[in-house]
Parts: sequence; C-alpha cells; structure tokens
Amino acid sequence: MSRALYLILALSLVGGGLGCGGSGGEANPLIGKWALDVDSLKEHPDFKAREAAEQQMMLGMMSSMTMEVEFTETEVNSRVVMMGQESTDKGTYTIKKIEGDRYSMTSTEEDGTEETV
Repeated sequence: MSRALYLILALSLVGGGLGCGGSGGEANPLIGKWALDVDSLKEHPDFKAREAAEQQMMLGMMSSMTMEVEFTETEVNSRVVMMGQESTDKGTYTIKKIEGDRYSMTSTEEDGTEETV
C-alpha cells in the first residue's frame, strides 16, 4: 500500500489527527497538504475515549515524528520522519467510491505496486 494512504488509514484508526493545509473543495476534498496535528488529535472524541496510559503512549510516539501527505488531482506524495530516519513515497491514486467520510481508492506506487483500500 502506498505509504501516504497507509498513514491516512493509520491516523484515522487512532482518532483523527490530520490537519489540512489546502483543500480541493467538494469535487475532491483530499487535495492539499496534510500533516499530523497532535493538538487536534488530543481533542478528538475517539482519542479522549482511550485510557490515559494509551493516550500518553500515543502522544509520546506521535509528538516525536513528522508525517506529511500531499494529494494533487492524481498524485499522492508522503514524507515521514521517525526516530531520525526520513522516508518519502510517491505514487498515484484513483478514488473509487465516496460514502460520507469514507473513501475507497486504488493507489499505485512508483514501482507499479497497486493496492485498493
């Protein structure tokens, strides 16, 4: 799976925490630069519902990393810095279906690896 799509899925599982620096509007609201926003995560109801020890573990892990994802009309690029190691990933994506705030999409990495999420 494209690292960018993986990051979005992972962050949605921990209760949000993505902030947007741009918007594609109603046609494609994914377009823009997205980054891990630890302050927003702290206010998300799913995060607040977790036990204090789990919240602290998540905040400790996330506060020391940088996660950025940028969507254009057809491309998705990501940058992750964790424990001093930086990795980037580039690929393309196609939205297959949108139901409310749930997206089904296919991503294709530069090496041709394709996955639907």
